[in-house]
Amino acid sequence: MIVCVCNNINEADVRRAVRAGAPDAEGVYAVHGCTMNCGCCLATIEDMLTEERSAAPAPNAAKSRAA
Repeated sequence: MIVCVCNNINEADVRRAVRAGAPDAEGVYAVHGCTMNCGCCLATIEDMLTEERSAAPAPNAAKSRAA
């Protein structure tokens, strides 16, 4: 699914950017070397950021399991 038509950013691109450390929508755009244009995708990107953060394991949880 295309999330940002202006910059041709799809759902997988957004999720990869979040997993790479993009802290917010502006960070997602920066990972792709662009900026927000019309803003229609902003709410979708914010929703995806929330989803990815809630799905990611806590940093200490991975260490605890390895010990």
